[in-house]
Amino acid sequence: MYVQSYQSYVWNHAASERARRYGVDRAVPGDLVIVSDAGAARERSKTTGDEEEEDEGESADIDVGRSGCGELEVAIVTVDTAYKYSITDVVLPIPGWDVKMPTNSIADVYADVMAKDGINIDTFRNHGLRLAGTYRKFIAKPEDLE
Repeated sequence: MYVQSYQSYVWNHAASERARRYGVDRAVPGDLVIVSDAGAARERSKTTGDEEEEDEGESADIDVGRSGCGELEVAIVTVDTAYKYSITDVVLPIPGWDVKMPTNSIADVYADVMAKDGINIDTFRNHGLRLAGTYRKFIAKPEDLE
């Protein structure tokens, strides 16, 4: 539990800095967004009997990377794609060996917070730990809120 608490501690610092530096109005270049959840799509197809098709057009104009965590596919928001995403689409990584990091200045926040404790992202990959990370919504919108 200590490790998970530390991962959340780092995430909270990154989230606070994301709000301070870029506001909470919109996605900005370098942010991460989830473009598909292959695991959830597979579960839906099991219950409905339908196969989900991947949207190839969406990934053609964004930098997409597959994460080992839950088979989430995350994309880096670019100048050309920022208009497509709202702030509720933005996710921040909970540090681990299998996450993609933002490419804006928020990546430095992760590195700086962990460096103060003698940790870097490679620490999660080494020493036989292989501590997985995941992604958490920066701002969650309740389903029934309009």
